[in-house]
Amino acid sequence: LAAGLTGYYAFEASRTLLVNAAKDKLLTSTLVLARRLALSREETERDLGLVTEHPAALALLQGHATAVQTRALEDLMSLVLQVQPAYFQVRLIDAAQHGMERVRVDRGTQGPLVVPDEDLQEKGHFDYVSETLKLGPNQTYISRVAINHERGAHIGVDKPSLQLARPVVDAQGKTWGV
Repeated sequence: LAAGLTGYYAFEASRTLLVNAAKDKLLTSTLVLARRLALSREETERDLGLVTEHPAALALLQGHATAVQTRALEDLMSLVLQVQPAYFQVRLIDAAQHGMERVRVDRGTQGPLVVPDEDLQEKGHFDYVSETLKLGPNQTYISRVAINHERGAHIGVDKPSLQLARPVVDAQGKTWGV
């Protein structure tokens, strides 16, 4: 009886120690993951700021961009895709014209692809456009994670993805695009 009780208490003590250790490891993993997600969001917001605050983005949306400015914006968007392997697309969407894309760079199998003007699409009906247009300067829209069913040149089709977007705002506070 004494040996049985000793074994039972040893079992309970060991089980409690193992459960507590597992809880600690799970908590640590959760905190690390939360920090990693926060850092990833901050990095993406910086990338969004880089594109939305580029002078060529506003000039293109206002309709007075030169070919050199448009090319510079396309190059910038291509570079963002090159250094951020998690991104599938970078786009500039006009607030006017039913949310028409003005520039889109997709990640293709061979690297970034600038989408020709005739293949650009209207995106005004998507939440990430309409909701972002309601935001103030330097605010970021984050969608829910969903399976990407959009067809096109990018490699993100049928993969889980989310959209992050920021409004393109002029010095007077008018929103010109996303």
